[in-house]
Amino acid sequence: MKKGNTIRIGVIGVGHLGNFHVKRLREISGISISGIYDNNPIRADEISNQYDVKSFLYIEKLLEISDAVSIVTPTPHHFEIANLALDKGCHLFIEKPITDNIEHAGLLLNKAEKLNKIIVAIRRLSLEHKSSCQQACRHQHFVLQEQQVHLLDYK
Repeated sequence: MKKGNTIRIGVIGVGHLGNFHVKRLREISGISISGIYDNNPIRADEISNQYDVKSFLYIEKLLEISDAVSIVTPTPHHFEIANLALDKGCHLFIEKPITDNIEHAGLLLNKAEKLNKIIVAIRRLSLEHKSSCQQACRHQHFVLQEQQVHLLDYK
């Protein structure tokens, strides 16, 4: 982790679901939001002001200061963003599905394994399982289930 015992998580994509991720992540102890990024700077500024979190104009800058990122963009963008985040040393929480095709998912899983990073597919982030985010970032291995991805089924 880049700063003490606090896990620094960035949120990429702050539309409807991304807004929800920012709101819930703020409520989890041991986690701080390192910032947000959205390709719509007006929306990013709205969420930044609403939750008092830093908005980044460049995704790379957010990745550089984050231990993990929550990717909450439209699915066709997941692969490119996740690949870049892995290159910058981040663990990944990706709103399901991980990618829009199995080949890209396999490439990400293999890369994450080589880099000793985790990928967690999430469905509806909730405080009911708040420790899952903390525990997942502290583990230095994949969280595995059937198709090499553990689906944290948040309610």
